[in-house]
Amino acid sequence: MSLDMKGNEIIPCEHSHLSACSDGMFLYGATAEDGWSTVYGFLDKKGNVVVKAEYYDADDYSDGLALVKKRDENYNYHYAFLNKKGEIAIAFDSYERMEPFSNGLAAVSIEKDKKSLWGYINTKGEIVIAPTYGHAYPFSDNVAIVGKGNNEFVIDTKGEVVFVPEKDMNFIEEKFSEGLMPVAKGKELSVKCG
Repeated sequence: MSLDMKGNEIIPCEHSHLSACSDGMFLYGATAEDGWSTVYGFLDKKGNVVVKAEYYDADDYSDGLALVKKRDENYNYHYAFLNKKGEIAIAFDSYERMEPFSNGLAAVSIEKDKKSLWGYINTKGEIVIAPTYGHAYPFSDNVAIVGKGNNEFVIDTKGEVVFVPEKDMNFIEEKFSEGLMPVAKGKELSVKCG
């Protein structure tokens, strides 16, 4: 159920899942045709169905786009982004894997020489930071943690290295928040400023 700030019911309690409103849309879940799985779709602020619940998984809208996932009969996942009209904005299987948008960029992976390499795309689906990383986390505070081999470092939205942690320093979280990041240095916990 969703209420407005005066306590009026806006969206009735008829969904198996309802997230908080994000980018003007609610992610909702419904029981799939098999009777036990949950499929996901999106409602607008008035509770109108914008995207029918048909996706195996979905993430909240961010930067005007929502990541949705379908699963085929072989249990392979296929990723796409929807715009707020429910139209496919970045097609299924454009990339091997995709993560939700943050700071206008989304981490995506491609397969190269039987390895997954991660980079970032913009909201048009264009690669803006080349897929060269073994892993790539979402951007926050306009920086992201990426890794190559056993080394992690922080890059900005242009792909430039902001800093490389000291040898005995490990990130505890996957992103900065309000310019800060908890890290472990040796056996001690500290906070790194962005």
